[in-house]
Amino acid sequence: MKIKVIITLKNGVLDPQGKAIQQTLNGMNYKNINEVRQGKYFDIEVNETDENKAKSQVDEMCKKLLAIIFPGSNCDRDMDVALRKFGFRNQMVWHDEDSVPKSDLIVLPGGFSYGDYLRCGSIAAKSKIINSVIDFAKSGGLVLGICNGFQILTETGLLPGVLQQNKFLNFICKNVYIKINDNKNKFFKNIKKNILELHIANNEGNYYCSDDELKSIEENNQIAVTYCNKEGLENEDHNPNGAIKNIAGIFNKEKNILGMMPHPERMIDSYLSGEDGSLFFKNLLENFK
Repeated sequence: MKIKVIITLKNGVLDPQGKAIQQTLNGMNYKNINEVRQGKYFDIEVNETDENKAKSQVDEMCKKLLAIIFPGSNCDRDMDVALRKFGFRNQMVWHDEDSVPKSDLIVLPGGFSYGDYLRCGSIAAKSKIINSVIDFAKSGGLVLGICNGFQILTETGLLPGVLQQNKFLNFICKNVYIKINDNKNKFFKNIKKNILELHIANNEGNYYCSDDELKSIEENNQIAVTYCNKEGLENEDHNPNGAIKNIAGIFNKEKNILGMMPHPERMIDSYLSGEDGSLFFKNLLENFK
């Protein structure tokens, strides 16, 4: 049985292509065209004779994983491409929703949510959807925050510490090496490399926490990844933003929440300067099975 899945942007999400088509049609004297929403579709063939069962299965697949979109997010589509490329069935969720649908993983993507006003991630941490994300995380659900998503996780209190302005007060956009410090979790379990080359693009990527928080983080093995060189050496020369202890990402105590500044979704193709992000997503998917 073949089922056609139609994807369109939610109301409230800007659709410049749809708007352009609408204006063109209005200019051609089709004045009764009030709105055009861009979309796409794909066909799924399900080995099932019962139509209701097939539709139910496809509906479940479409709701399996979530990426939350905030105004100013600019890596949400990159994350969507990465998740789908490696077999995840992703659903984009707008920040103004009341709750998140049932899912296995929630991703908070990178970008500049709400223009980084006040502090990076601070306004997004008060958005309507966040209480549902917090409830999901506290129930043991997996949450991944990349770059601005990491900043949002610290602003909500789901992760300790803060992300400060970079040491030399500049925006950094380059590839870096990171070392995996703990693989006893679903994010890094069984990953084939201990040192990954990923990309960073941030102005506030300088991780900082109090002495008491750092002591707790180290005692509970919450340092997920650290900046290093190609051989795994960690020192000030290979710390791009001045982060304390070269920290590039941390877990919560239960290891079901990961926040990190490097972007694995930007390193999923040899034409995009590297494929170590592919290892991350492939491994994460295997750990769901």
